[in-house]
Amino acid sequence: MPITKYFNIKIDSECGEAEVIFTNDFHKKGPLWRADILQDIINNLREEYDDAVEDMGSLYSCHSKTTETSQPYKKH
Repeated sequence: MPITKYFNIKIDSECGEAEVIFTNDFHKKGPLWRADILQDIINNLREEYDDAVEDMGSLYSCHSKTTETSQPYKKH
């Protein structure tokens, strides 16, 4: 399978900020293909985000269980 670079991720590790930059090759692909790829990436990122939020909860609540309503993001 040929590998083509369709985006770059710029991360400012000091500020905790990130930006995704899509290549021209990505934008040349059809809309269905782009939507499918983006949905796959969104799902992967959502899983990682949920794990990170869960980890934050365990760091900041030593003895109390974090409730779903106290989470900054709720998975639908």
